[in-house]
Amino acid sequence: MEPPFILKRLKVKPVHLATGVFVARQGGFLQLKRLNKVVMHQPKVQKSGPHRGRVHPDDPYTSEKLFEELRGAEVLSERLTREQLETVRRALHQFVANDQAAFASYSPHKPFGNDYSVCDKRLVTMDPGHPTDGGLGNVLVNLLGSSAAGRSVLSAIDTLLAQPSAMGDLASPFLENEEMVSRPMPPLDVEQLAELMGSQTEALSNLVGRLQGNFTPETQSRLLIIGLSLWVIVAILRWSERACGSTSTRLLLADFSQRPRRPLRRASWLSVVQARRQLGDYKIKCKNSNPPVSDPGNWSELFDYLGKRCGLIQPRSDSSRGRKYIEPMPDTIRVIVMSCFQSGDTLLPFVQVAKRIRQTWGIVIGAEPDDTALIREAGFGNLQEDDDIAANVAAFRERLEDLQLAARLSDGEHRCAALPEDLP
Repeated sequence: MEPPFILKRLKVKPVHLATGVFVARQGGFLQLKRLNKVVMHQPKVQKSGPHRGRVHPDDPYTSEKLFEELRGAEVLSERLTREQLETVRRALHQFVANDQAAFASYSPHKPFGNDYSVCDKRLVTMDPGHPTDGGLGNVLVNLLGSSAAGRSVLSAIDTLLAQPSAMGDLASPFLENEEMVSRPMPPLDVEQLAELMGSQTEALSNLVGRLQGNFTPETQSRLLIIGLSLWVIVAILRWSERACGSTSTRLLLADFSQRPRRPLRRASWLSVVQARRQLGDYKIKCKNSNPPVSDPGNWSELFDYLGKRCGLIQPRSDSSRGRKYIEPMPDTIRVIVMSCFQSGDTLLPFVQVAKRIRQTWGIVIGAEPDDTALIREAGFGNLQEDDDIAANVAAFRERLEDLQLAARLSDGEHRCAALPEDLP
């Protein structure tokens, strides 16, 4: 019953997970003070203290002070004016600020976690006082290191970090020669979780095997982080399921039909509700146990928040009043399908791929003969075989065809491939 990890932060996004994994794998991070000063070009008004309502007089982010600092460090050419530097700062901000996820982080400003959202060890940084990954990076690196399949995933991460990126090259004139801030990774007891998640770790190994050599480093990184996000979601569901004594595997019913008022959408919504309820029950069970065990943190909110942002749960908006349901987005579908192709697999029957998706990630489409019964037994309602289930399966096949992951052959059957070039 003791949780394998304690969530230290509620709102973990895939980019936060990426930073946590990269820092844990490297054993540290760079501060990037000079780059942060260059990128954060807008003057920041103090909100409290003696200089409230105006820019701090010693703020090193101001145009004049930064220009003097860079000139003194011989970073700038004599021909570059302060006005031209400001143009460079604004342009660099557009690339590096990652949708306003970068902040002025050094004195006189309060530290805040920065995510530059790039798989380049030159730009991997974080605020040690506010680890935005909630500690999940350390958990994943410890666990992946405990098996051959997991170590292949870590090897792929090392390769990605060693690849120079265009963003890193763009920022390189403002990178200092600095020592990495050490962040030792405390060992965790992950044996039980590693055993429980063996199939999912193998799936991640399958995924990196397909990614390498077929996608750019940036795309590889994005798709791998989606895979790691799915791994975390399945891990908390399976752990809580076992701890709560569930007799059946928790299922997530995917709705690809685009028909919001049909029973299938309600059934998919119920699968999300039941998953969140199970995670909530596990937290209560931990709280009331005798002897007491550690509070795992708000796993149900992690499921909802991370699930939306990795493209598994819809609608994505936090402010949406719509009921949450399962509908993997295109990149998430690509990750799910690629992870189910083992080494040596080229073409697989559609039904076999759907079976592997259910077995590995707990996502049900309705393509297997016993799916209808499982959906009913899970308490999602009675769905019509033709109008609901068959229509959903057909919509999923069409989605795979649009992504060039499936094709209908001359025998009338659909075959799936991990990569578009593998299709006949």
